[in-house]
Amino acid sequence: MQDLTQLRQWFEAIGQTSKRTEKEHLLSEAKNNGQYRMALHYLLDPDTVVGISAKKVAKQTCIEAILPVHQNLQLQDMFEYLRSHNTGTDYDIAVVQHYLAGVDEADRRFVKELLIKSHRCGVDAKTANKVLGEGFVLDFQVMLAQKYFEAPDYVIGKSFTLTQKLDGVRCVAVKQGNDIKFFTRQGKRLYGLTEIEAQIKTIEDDVVLDGEILANGEGTSAEQYGATTSALLSDGEKAGLTYHVFDILRPDEFFQQISVLPYVLRRELLEKTVPEGNAIKVLPVLYVGDDVSQIKACLDSARKANQEGIMININDAPYHYGRTKDLLKVKVMQDCDLRIIGFEEGKGALSGTLGAIVVDYKGNSLKVGSGYSIADRDEIWKAKDELMGRVITVQYFEETIPKSGIASLRFPVYLRMREVGKEPSYN
Repeated sequence: MQDLTQLRQWFEAIGQTSKRTEKEHLLSEAKNNGQYRMALHYLLDPDTVVGISAKKVAKQTCIEAILPVHQNLQLQDMFEYLRSHNTGTDYDIAVVQHYLAGVDEADRRFVKELLIKSHRCGVDAKTANKVLGEGFVLDFQVMLAQKYFEAPDYVIGKSFTLTQKLDGVRCVAVKQGNDIKFFTRQGKRLYGLTEIEAQIKTIEDDVVLDGEILANGEGTSAEQYGATTSALLSDGEKAGLTYHVFDILRPDEFFQQISVLPYVLRRELLEKTVPEGNAIKVLPVLYVGDDVSQIKACLDSARKANQEGIMININDAPYHYGRTKDLLKVKVMQDCDLRIIGFEEGKGALSGTLGAIVVDYKGNSLKVGSGYSIADRDEIWKAKDELMGRVITVQYFEETIPKSGIASLRFPVYLRMREVGKEPSYN
């Protein structure tokens, strides 16, 4: 049990420090510690899929049925077992439960999170590879957009392509021969996309496709997003989904994180390579050129169509692995003025300062946890008693009313503190 305790304390130490140098120093201990190295690789490896969640582990099973077979299991045995038995059957759940029952209570929660890959250690593949060597684990990076309104002058004088901003689940499809794998933007495997896979198989070359999966049918952005995530979380084959592809790479480019072709040529290749059908669509182009007035025109059209917004693709830019100004998102946002009814302290690096302001939204409490500068968090936290009852402006994407019937806001962001005497307004 002592080895598991040391492993837990090592992971906790990494997760509790926000200093990059301290994280790297702690990670260096894994160079000469096989258990640390093995556990970190298991946790970060996107190709390791276990098929078991916290909900499944809490399920009642017949543990006695596995006792004669799975005795004296070590942590490494569990890693290997779950790698090869990743369908989440009751038997596999019972194996996990049996192992956890023999783990010291102080370590049990950590070990469970490790086995089901839900533990958050504050380390990404890039950092692990820097310390433990390139190729230690697949550094799964996709191109991420910055906000247009934070850099509106960046596009001036540049040629760009405008496309619709989708609100689905990001998906990267990797085709190598007849082997096709689907990943989320975090590198987690997606299974059961049979219809999409069949269509990708018709592509002759090996490719990596980047796009978003959306549930078929009409509805608000929130409704479509909910339907998409529900479908992807369901067991077995997934139906009623369409893969909207907006970029293309070669597998060697993607895995080595290099890119040569500019967007305009990748776009041409995409349209020549990907066969459209019921399961796959190539995201249409809204505009190509350097007229910045078209950004507002296309955004207005998106707003009228109840879409999330538009994307600006810089035509001469390569595919970046990470966030970049060569891909900008322009979202349709709304705002409202809401009364403060409480404050929450932050956690971790935000301990001792503001974590979130709690506001009243149509009779229900709503947490607003983003949009603050460090100075904002400190000033509001110190003055929280006198600020109680004041009104803040909250920016949001749309109102949501889930099955509970309780109205809420999607993506609420703090914008500003309103003047004394300002009353709430939902308009």
